[in-house]
Amino acid sequence: MFSLLRNILLICSAFSWRSCQEKARTEKMILSQKDTIAIIETALADHELNSILYGSFPGKNMKIVSNEFVKPGYKITFNGKHVPIVNYDSTLHNPTFYPIPARFFGEVFYFKTQSDQQINIYLLYRGTGLTTDFSIKKINNKWQVTKRIFGKI
Repeated sequence: MFSLLRNILLICSAFSWRSCQEKARTEKMILSQKDTIAIIETALADHELNSILYGSFPGKNMKIVSNEFVKPGYKITFNGKHVPIVNYDSTLHNPTFYPIPARFFGEVFYFKTQSDQQINIYLLYRGTGLTTDFSIKKINNKWQVTKRIFGKI
């Protein structure tokens, strides 16, 4: 009986210790809201991305879809204008199935910390099928694009 109780206690303490280790490891990788917004704005401000977006959505204002990476309360700017954070991309809702003009919705599809100072972020624009893959690094306390790849879905 004592042996069984000791083993149960040992297993519980091992799980507890492991849980604390996981929490400590993930807390190191969590960015502040300010950094997250700065990284998203850095990706959106990329000059090559902007030249594509201006051709695809002339005169339109972007909206960003909220998800686990972009929270509804974030204050994001694009070309000096506040970007509304919306719940869904209405490009996906077309009850008539007739062709509709592309809608200017962006989504942060992937956001991963590679190291303390490097982030990978993927943006998706379903209206045109444009995908972007950015590596963004903090250099001299400023987030900068170090690599970009464009694609289509």
